[in-house]
Amino acid sequence: MRALENEAPTTFDLFGNGLVLLPRHEVTVAEVGVDLWDGVVSYDGSRGNQTDTVLSFDTSGGTQHVTHSKSIEKYGGEDAPEPHGMIGATKDGIEGVDITVPVFRFTEQHTLPGDVVNDVYKMILFALTGKVNEQAFRGFPQYTVLFLGAAGSRRGDGQWEITFYFAASPNIFDLYIGEIGPIAKWGWNYLWVYCEDVQEGNALVKKPKVAYVARVYDPAPFSYLGIDP
Repeated sequence: MRALENEAPTTFDLFGNGLVLLPRHEVTVAEVGVDLWDGVVSYDGSRGNQTDTVLSFDTSGGTQHVTHSKSIEKYGGEDAPEPHGMIGATKDGIEGVDITVPVFRFTEQHTLPGDVVNDVYKMILFALTGKVNEQAFRGFPQYTVLFLGAAGSRRGDGQWEITFYFAASPNIFDLYIGEIGPIAKWGWNYLWVYCEDVQEGNALVKKPKVAYVARVYDPAPFSYLGIDP
C-alpha cells in the first residue's frame, strides 16, 4: 500500500489541461495471487444526487448562413450559366442566405446538496462549457448536444439550485453540394465549401470543388455534470 501511495499522484487532472484537479480520495490494495496485488486509487469526483428537477425546452431553431442549396430551379435565360447548387453566385463571389436550421434548446434545473457544489465541481462545470457529448445524452446521439454552461444559486437551507443549458443540432450523413457528396457532418461541426471559377459558355461561374467539415468543439463525458443520465 505504501508503495502505491508514494507513486499515485495526489491529484488527477480530469481534462488534461490543468483546469480541474480532483483530490486523491482512497487507496486500496487486495492480494489476488502469490506475490500479486491489485491496487486501486480513486479520486473524488462524486456529485451526489439531486432532490428536485425542473425541465424546459425550446425548438425555435437557430440561424445559419448557407451558400449552397438543396435544389435550384431556373426560369428563363436558357443561355445563363448553371449555379451548381450555389445561392446568389456571381462572378465576384457567393452571397448565400440566412436560414433557420433545427436547434433544440433545453434546460434542466437540479437541486444539489451543498457539500457537492464545491470549488472542484464549479470548475468542472466551467471546463465542460463549450463541449459536446462524448456519449449519447438525453436520447441524442453523440456529438449532437452542446453544453452551454450552468448558473446556480444557494438556498437558505444550504442546497444549490443549478440550471444547466444545452442545445442540440442533428447529425447529417447524406448531404450533397453540387456534385460533391455524400457529405457527413456531425451535429456541431462546421461546413464550408471552396469554389473555383469555371468557364461555361461566355460566362465565368463559381463551381463547388471541395467541401470541408471542421470540428470546432471538443467532446467530453457529460457524466461529470453529476445529473442523472
